[in-house]
Amino acid sequence: SAEAQIKALEKYLVGTSPFDLERQRFAIANPTASLYNNRTQMLAAIEFACIDIMGKALGVPAHQLFGGKLRDAVPFASYLFFRYPDAEGRHEVRTAEQLVAHAVELKRTHGFTSHKLKGGVFAPRHELACYQALAAALPGERLRYDPNCALSLGDAIEFGRGIEGLNNDYYEDPVWGMPQLARLREFVRIPTATNTVVINFEQLAANVAQRAVDVILLDTTFW
Repeated sequence: SAEAQIKALEKYLVGTSPFDLERQRFAIANPTASLYNNRTQMLAAIEFACIDIMGKALGVPAHQLFGGKLRDAVPFASYLFFRYPDAEGRHEVRTAEQLVAHAVELKRTHGFTSHKLKGGVFAPRHELACYQALAAALPGERLRYDPNCALSLGDAIEFGRGIEGLNNDYYEDPVWGMPQLARLREFVRIPTATNTVVINFEQLAANVAQRAVDVILLDTTFW
């Protein structure tokens, strides 16, 4: 379990200060220690707790430990999922009309101006029609599509060409792996993005060499 993994790191941490982030990182996740495991997420959990402790000890918000804040608010995108109905048969999202109604309600309630559709559920052409319906219903607003690497290269090319004229932020994880993503970029002119294929520094270097992905996303639930 995650709890057991954290407890197993106790011998590396007892006696260190919450301020010793680099010492902790080198003890837990240096290249040799991490050769056959990925301790990045465990280190991130410990580091996050230490930053909280540091801020409380110094009486300052966490952002002051990183040089100060740049803005007071950060814009978020709405997160649109296809959904089963609830126990009362409400809130189903399966059709383009249902998806648009859900997006419009989220915008009305929270003020979103960028909208992300999580796909890879239905046939690509159905999801393409849903995405195009979103664009038509929310003119001028920005869109993102993420099928979680579920598309074949052929389907990803067809889908990407079908949305090239829309106001896309990027085309996220349409296919799996850097070779396929690099190939896709030869056919589709939308910036591609990933938070699944490039998730460490070695892969980042390989991506720079292959020019596979334009936008490297840092997933807060991973890092």
